[in-house]
Amino acid sequence: MPRISLLYFTILLFFISSFKLNTQAGTISTNDLDQAMAKKNSDLAQFQAAKASYKEVGSIQNYLEIRAPFNGIISSRNVNLGAYVGPSGKGSELPLFTLQDQKNLRLAVSIPEVYTGYLKQGDEVTFTVKSLPSQTFKAKVKRLSGALDLRLRSERIEMDVPNAAKRLLPEMVAEINIPLPANANTFIIAKKALLDTSEGLYVLKIEKNKAVKKGRETDEKVEIFGNLNEGDKLIAEPTEEMHEGMVIKP
Repeated sequence: MPRISLLYFTILLFFISSFKLNTQAGTISTNDLDQAMAKKNSDLAQFQAAKASYKEVGSIQNYLEIRAPFNGIISSRNVNLGAYVGPSGKGSELPLFTLQDQKNLRLAVSIPEVYTGYLKQGDEVTFTVKSLPSQTFKAKVKRLSGALDLRLRSERIEMDVPNAAKRLLPEMVAEINIPLPANANTFIIAKKALLDTSEGLYVLKIEKNKAVKKGRETDEKVEIFGNLNEGDKLIAEPTEEMHEGMVIKP
């Protein structure tokens, strides 16, 4: 019995000593630490790879989405869902679709050279369209090209047209009424009083002929520029047979 008790005590004492030794620093082997660190680095690498794969899938999904810089309506589409789009595919020579912002439209018109001096930025114009003949729309001149088109000899002007109700549609043809306020003192006469000859435009004053330049005109009247004064008397219906010194009967 004493031997058994002594052996049990010795084994218990060794176990307690081993437990104390394991709680001290440096008791874990370097190999175990290296394996644990390698396992940690391997798990971290797998985590980073999973994150990269997730970003790759997100990038591919974003590549398949087309984002526009503004909200609008797709007014035309040249390809259908599932169609191949590429260098040799259908629609390669055409845009995929056309996106239009119909809340704000742009009205463009070309002004003949003779009238370009009457318009400036901010002038208001009115216009109508064939689909809504009873309605009159307003717009203000926002941009002037500042140069003449060499082919048409006209200046392009643009107006912004609010279209919140979407009553107007893009590519509509508008009939525009553009006011041309006079920027100088001019005279307005009846068209019958203007004599158009091979030598130029004339009005016949009671004293003698006066050469003039024609300006704006309406159905019955025309604006003239020339050496005329207020109160001058003109012949209402001149002809080329009339000459200087001829007696004019009232």
